[in-house]
Amino acid sequence: MPDLADELYRQFDPVRPLAADETALYVDWQRSVGIEDVKDTLVNAFGRGGDQNSWRLFTGHRGVGKTTELFRVGQRLTDGVRGTRFFVSMLRGEEWLDLDDIRAEDVTFQLIRQLVTDLVERAGMSFKAEEAKGWGQRIWDWAKQAGIQIGPDWLRLSFTLKDFPGKRDEFRELLRGQLPSLFDNVNQRLLAPAREHLAGQGIQGGVVAIVDDLDKIPVRMLGDAQGTTNHEQLFLHEGKLLRSLQCDALYTIPIELAYSRAQNELVNTFGGRILSLPVIALRDQAGRDSADGMAVLRAIYDRRVGSAAGAGPAGSPVFADDAVLQEALRSTGGHVRSLCILVRELIDQIDALPIGRDVLERGLRRLARDMRRGLQPGDREVLAAVAAAGRDCDDPAFFHLLRRGYLLAYQDDTSDWYQPHPWLGPIDEL
Repeated sequence: MPDLADELYRQFDPVRPLAADETALYVDWQRSVGIEDVKDTLVNAFGRGGDQNSWRLFTGHRGVGKTTELFRVGQRLTDGVRGTRFFVSMLRGEEWLDLDDIRAEDVTFQLIRQLVTDLVERAGMSFKAEEAKGWGQRIWDWAKQAGIQIGPDWLRLSFTLKDFPGKRDEFRELLRGQLPSLFDNVNQRLLAPAREHLAGQGIQGGVVAIVDDLDKIPVRMLGDAQGTTNHEQLFLHEGKLLRSLQCDALYTIPIELAYSRAQNELVNTFGGRILSLPVIALRDQAGRDSADGMAVLRAIYDRRVGSAAGAGPAGSPVFADDAVLQEALRSTGGHVRSLCILVRELIDQIDALPIGRDVLERGLRRLARDMRRGLQPGDREVLAAVAAAGRDCDDPAFFHLLRRGYLLAYQDDTSDWYQPHPWLGPIDEL
């Protein structure tokens, strides 16, 4: 029989999102704690658009389950909304884009590549390489002159461009000039026939493109007189490019951009409210314990424990007693990835289960030490101010701390609030 600790270690993988069919592990928690279910909102937004395209933005901390939710949005659209099915194409940006150096033309080019690939491989569309070559003849010729091998299909340039960073700016300059023609060809010669082709398969809702991982783009200043960030450049100044294809689209965006002064401009640019997946609130805005929030986090824990061989809520104990387990859960602040990281950290420290209080306390001290090590001058003052008020503040360090998970974002139907990650420990001791 596999070792229980080994099985638990695998089940608490902190970086793997749950696939749409992993129902045994998934906890559908948002409505049970009284907040908006982002899946319902997104599915309705695309399902009710008809022939009018919709573009939506989605944000949240890394590790709260955004990709897991997006997989389920895609599955629900594929299965059908009020009898209407959609074709969903999902681009995992981290696999295809250099997030440290990204522009809107890179995103749209990769989005086109993913659409073509999915329509051919999953919808059975006939797509001739010579026709595609004609859409981007200058791109094809440039790649040959640059010595980049792309095979019979110029769209496969995306497989190799990341390996040629010195050619990236040159390619972008060429691509900018080609985009109007490329968009026209894709809209008229790919997406329009695709809608007819899909309708013949009973898919009447059209195409929805989901672009994930853009929330992971590191922020940097561009050095212009306006103090523009690369986030603002991509989603605001180049937002029109992200709306150029005649299909519905959903983009993840960095949390510090979504919660910044640019929020209202983003709403106006994309024509819809930015949806956010918050951290599970284990306490309400007044600091009172939330039984619903704790029950949700406990359910997430129990599902993963129950999936480990020979384990389960009533099986071999993972923690020495329920009080130790409750303390471990509370220490995560409701952040699911933190829960997975904590369980793995504790298992690393033991030779055999169960996990005792001494092991938990030692593990939390180490996590606190490591987290505090990353604090910069001035961060402690911001953390103290937010901890006292539960609100954001004007200090630029607030967004730095929010992005990196030192501050956790919570919400209910009326407001947002923030608190330092519990692993930091007492703020007055920082």
